[in-house]
Amino acid sequence: MASHTKSQSNSGFNRRFFLAGAASGAMIPVAASAAPNPMAHGHPGGRGIWKRKAGSSVANPADVKVADVSYQNDELAGLIVRAWKEDQPNGFRDSLLKGSYVQRMAAAQTALQNLPLHPINLASPIVITEDEYDAGWEADNDDQIVFVLPNRSRQVGDLLENAKLLMAATPNGI
Repeated sequence: MASHTKSQSNSGFNRRFFLAGAASGAMIPVAASAAPNPMAHGHPGGRGIWKRKAGSSVANPADVKVADVSYQNDELAGLIVRAWKEDQPNGFRDSLLKGSYVQRMAAAQTALQNLPLHPINLASPIVITEDEYDAGWEADNDDQIVFVLPNRSRQVGDLLENAKLLMAATPNGI
């Protein structure tokens, strides 16, 4: 299915809306982490996911914005609900959002590979918060697939249908 979008600028709060879509990312709603992220991500271009082109460096950061996508999957929506509910220190949500890049990637790979009906096996998945997305996330490698976990505060009740709706409303929502 093709996605239908409104254009999005890098300034202000413009949300990309999806009626349906298929691509390489999905979002999972969760509460934003209170602890600082040990990885220094952020992009001068602002909101979104950015990849490096040949010749990129610290002085010349990533300059290719990756398309925002939406992918509907009940099992991914279940991961969102699980992350909302298992928010205690060192719980499922923390395993996805805290630690080094390698630790976060391993946690995302494990969660996706352990989906009961339709496991997903990606080379370099990572889950980020909406705050990290809004600050501008620089992909760590060309194979990285970024999933955005929407903020838990955007819904009430931790219901699967809430998670499915927020997957569609949040760019790259798991």
